[in-house]
This record gives sequence, C-alpha cells and structure tokens, in this order.
Amino acid sequence: MFVVPPGDRLRVNAGVAPSGCLKVAVRIGSSGSDLPGRTLAKSDRLIGTSLAHRTTWKNEEAIGHGGKPAMLRVPMKQAELFELEFVE
Repeated sequence: MFVVPPGDRLRVNAGVAPSGCLKVAVRIGSSGSDLPGRTLAKSDRLIGTSLAHRTTWKNEEAIGHGGKPAMLRVPMKQAELFELEFVE
C-alpha cells in the first residue's frame, strides 16, 4: 500500500532484541525499486526498545519522498513493530 507521508522523517515504535534487527526501505510510486539512498543496504539497523526510534539511512534522517506516494519495506528479525509515525 502506498501513502503520502505527511512529514519527511520516520519514527518507529518497536522492540528489537540485541541479536535482531529492523531496517526500512522506501519505494516511490510503482517503479519497482527503492528510492536511491533509502534502500535496505543503506538503512541503519534499529535495535532495542523505543517508542520513537529515529529511522536513518547512513545517518541521514529525511525520507526524501518529495511529497509523492511512498511504500515502506520493513524486514525484521527478532523484533516487534507497534507503530510508524511520520514527523516534520
């Protein structure tokens, strides 16, 4: 499902085990590929429990969707995802 994020940063409410991980990739439109620089390979690994993990890609926080509809891919290992929040 694609959504138009109201903000350009993403916060994640999740619990991730020390040996687990949660990463985020951003896909724009129906291109079939991830936004350059916002791939799983560039995504910084989230670990621990937080109501508002900062989602970053190589320490860059902006999603970079340019107001276009976006889809998030969120693979997880030993993790629980409770909420995604877009912020300004």
